[in-house]
Amino acid sequence: MGKKIVVTGAAGYIGSELLRQLVRCEWVEALVGLDLVPARQPVEGVTYLQGDMLGPEWPGLIAEQRADALVHLAFVLNPMRDELRMREINVEGTRRTLEAAVGAGVKQLLCASSATAYGALPDNPVPLVEEDPIRGGLSRFQYARDKAELEGLYAELARRHPGCKVAVVRPVIVFGPGVDNYLSRFIFAFPVIPLVGGGRTPLQLVHEEDVAGAMVRILEREAEGAFNVAAEEWLSMAELCRMAGVPAIPAPRRAVELALDLLWRTGRRVEAPGSVVDFIEHPWVVSTAKLERELGYTARRSGREAAREMLRTRR
Repeated sequence: MGKKIVVTGAAGYIGSELLRQLVRCEWVEALVGLDLVPARQPVEGVTYLQGDMLGPEWPGLIAEQRADALVHLAFVLNPMRDELRMREINVEGTRRTLEAAVGAGVKQLLCASSATAYGALPDNPVPLVEEDPIRGGLSRFQYARDKAELEGLYAELARRHPGCKVAVVRPVIVFGPGVDNYLSRFIFAFPVIPLVGGGRTPLQLVHEEDVAGAMVRILEREAEGAFNVAAEEWLSMAELCRMAGVPAIPAPRRAVELALDLLWRTGRRVEAPGSVVDFIEHPWVVSTAKLERELGYTARRSGREAAREMLRTRR
């Protein structure tokens, strides 16, 4: 008998790609996609339901599905000016979702974290491995702080409920044809891109299909623990600008940070505050050796391929 899998954040680009891959798996019996908004391109064979993670009906909606596994992808990626609201959605929404799932007897949880949870710090190991400390809580960048805080929730959940298999994926920057967010739009935000440190800091990308592919493998093998997900090669911001055909010039960190903060406060051009500069200046590339060793999964697309596909659709 196959598994019934619930995917939250089903209308997003990773959720949509994951459902497209799962619907082809023989070991999957039923798929339910949950999201606040309807899917723009519904996947045939998936039952879609709408709900609010912070709404009173959400725990009951999770419990009603009687799922074998739940994949939690619902998360606010694009920075919000109301950081308290962003944390409420990301952290408290996730807590409610996972507690409802465990309370309903779900035996397998797969949660989407991020390589940003490691933090972008000058003394980061290059590359980072899953055993390295989660230091995103030290970051001024809200998204990284939320991801780091949730890593503690996932670890506590696994300790309190040993009968439930808990896995976490930590992707690097996700690109591909379906991606449309502040990261994919930043490269075209200015006629000339200012590069902190000359844009030489190593940068890692992964194709959206490979993030979903790694998740499918984790679900199929019922793996537990954390897994970095990335393409093996490293790029740089300077190279990404050349690929996009956008001029770039070296710029002092402080000047870039102040300019981004000013534009962020006034709602002009940029979609992230100056705190994002840490993730441009300092390395946070990861090793994928554990994913390859334990699950035999290697990214099928290079980071450059992911970038080229994103750039082709974003121009």
